[in-house]
Amino acid sequence: MRLNRHFIPVWLPAALVSLAPGGVAWGGVDSAEAAGPYSGHRVVRVSPRTPAELLRVSALTDDFWTCEGPSLREPFDIRVSPEQLDALRRMGIGHEVVIEDVQKYVDDHMAEVLRLRGGDAQSFYDTYRDR
Repeated sequence: MRLNRHFIPVWLPAALVSLAPGGVAWGGVDSAEAAGPYSGHRVVRVSPRTPAELLRVSALTDDFWTCEGPSLREPFDIRVSPEQLDALRRMGIGHEVVIEDVQKYVDDHMAEVLRLRGGDAQSFYDTYRDR
């Protein structure tokens, strides 16, 4: 089974709850994270060809964005920081960017939650979600 590119990872709802209710700002972060803790992070679809490449990718990150997890049978998605992406490139492992900016992705989802919530925490859950 292949997931679509808008798969929401398990941790995303918890991350959204931790956001300040008045907007899309993150509370308690230092100036390096002023834009958000996922600024510069990407989700990439990797296609390791050998068991050694699979091990290297698995050692690079533990943030898998596909339910199946790492496999040689199917490409899978991972979240990487800019440094991890550079390491992936140096390894020469095939990949494609699926989400260019994870912080924007989280912020867009939070903006939608706030819009739908309209001051009522329950209204978000009153609307059917298909993704």
